[in-house]
Amino acid sequence: MAKNQKKKRKKSRVQRLKRSFILLLLLIIAVSCVCLFAPVFNITEVMVEGNAQVTDEEILDRTSIVVGSNIFKMNKKSVKKGLKSLAYLDTIKISRRLPSKIKISVTESYAELIFPHATGYLVSDSEGKLLEVISDCEGWEVPHILGVEIDNFEISEKISVQDEVKFDIIFDCIRYLKEKGHLSQLKELDFTDISNIWVKYKEGHKVNFAKFEDMEYKMKMLEAIMPQVDRSEGTYIDLTTPSKVFTGKIEPTPEPTQEASEQPADGEEQTSVEEDTAEESTESDNKELSAA
Repeated sequence: MAKNQKKKRKKSRVQRLKRSFILLLLLIIAVSCVCLFAPVFNITEVMVEGNAQVTDEEILDRTSIVVGSNIFKMNKKSVKKGLKSLAYLDTIKISRRLPSKIKISVTESYAELIFPHATGYLVSDSEGKLLEVISDCEGWEVPHILGVEIDNFEISEKISVQDEVKFDIIFDCIRYLKEKGHLSQLKELDFTDISNIWVKYKEGHKVNFAKFEDMEYKMKMLEAIMPQVDRSEGTYIDLTTPSKVFTGKIEPTPEPTQEASEQPADGEEQTSVEEDTAEESTESDNKELSAA
């Protein structure tokens, strides 16, 4: 008798569970039908926030969202994929605002570097993500990166180079200069020789950092001596040995006069003194500065 009662209780419990499961399933189906077919869940508005360079229209044109369609049928991955083709968008977040609104929140990448390449220029952010390819850089107040051999490139992707190790050092240097607030002040960064890094500021002066080592100390020395330095065109600051900072000025070579440009007569020797003069000028202007 006890065994039969146990079997009955067990059977009754199983039947209750089955009924509960069926009721839950029916409830889910009913709710799904309401969500997918009720007009109240049709999209009435797509909101965009966080954009400044890319317009709302450009963003909406790249999405697959159709106003009037059901909000639950929107595929977030598909929407993000379409928006990633807009290179100036950095992060993208898609969210539903029930019952009928879609919110697209973005952050943007900014043009911070220009790489001369072939007959044009590659514009990227400070991480090397390619934003656009231009044929003329006039009007772009963005520092040029020299000494980089570009391998291949694609919009919205990081620029690919031949020497990845060198490229990593370059971007470590760029990140550091950006962190210290100097990147936006620069006109050129020359990485032709990675052990002899030169940067040129928009004011005209140049700084030799040599290797990307002891940059914290070099930057402190640079900021300490800056008030003592003429920052006009031709001025240079040498931080090769940070404990002994040298500065000087290279005067522009004067244009040759008509007499100087004349060819010497037959039998005469012409001696060039420009190089010696430039060396003397550089040597005389070169001086050691120390931070107070």
